[in-house]
Amino acid sequence: MKKRLTIVRYLKMLYYRVIRLRDDPSTLAQSFAFGSFVGAIPLMPIQTILLIPLTIALRLNTFVALIASALISNPLTCIPQYYLCWWVGNHVLPDWVQWHQLKEALLRIREQDIIDSFYSLTHLGFKTFTVLLTGGFLLGLLITPFSYCLSLIIIRSIKNARLRRHRLN
Repeated sequence: MKKRLTIVRYLKMLYYRVIRLRDDPSTLAQSFAFGSFVGAIPLMPIQTILLIPLTIALRLNTFVALIASALISNPLTCIPQYYLCWWVGNHVLPDWVQWHQLKEALLRIREQDIIDSFYSLTHLGFKTFTVLLTGGFLLGLLITPFSYCLSLIIIRSIKNARLRRHRLN
């Protein structure tokens, strides 16, 4: 009888895969922070395509960066993320794009597959892209130091707890 891969089981598998990583906690935290930064930039269909070569070039842990990016930018957080990016970008570049125009486009994109959604994103226009990318970049700059510090604390505590368990055995 085959076991179904439930969400809880899948999350547990990811957890064990992360805690068994042999990299330095600082490198893992840098990878998480970089993944958070890329995840904050609203390029949902192509974030992974950008993230993999950049983490390899920067010698970061690709797996941890992908997890961080997926936590920040996923179908559940799509609308709030794009709204925040628009809100921040619209404060820096006032009145370039109205929210109701962007919301209609995002609802259409949410229903499409990855190729059609990329095609739809390219037709939003230069002003929309500029506002979203400006807001996403600024949000990424804000999120990155917090995600680094938080992930470093969590990774160090997990590694120390694991080390203590091995010393007792």
